[in-house]
Amino acid sequence: MLLCKPRMTELATTTITVPQGHAGKRLDQFLATQLEDISRARVQELIASEKVLVDGTVAKPSIKLRGG
Repeated sequence: MLLCKPRMTELATTTITVPQGHAGKRLDQFLATQLEDISRARVQELIASEKVLVDGTVAKPSIKLRGG
């Protein structure tokens, strides 16, 4: 499970479950495709500022995802 913490100006947290078909993808690439209104550069910025969690742990952009 992925958890994206909001910026101070954002109001919501987004939780995304990785479908099996996306297993093996990099975290930053996956999020860029799932969060349509956020650019890949912004996704990378969120990850670098430790606002993206995978199973409750801060993740690196290069982490390979498991489905489910």
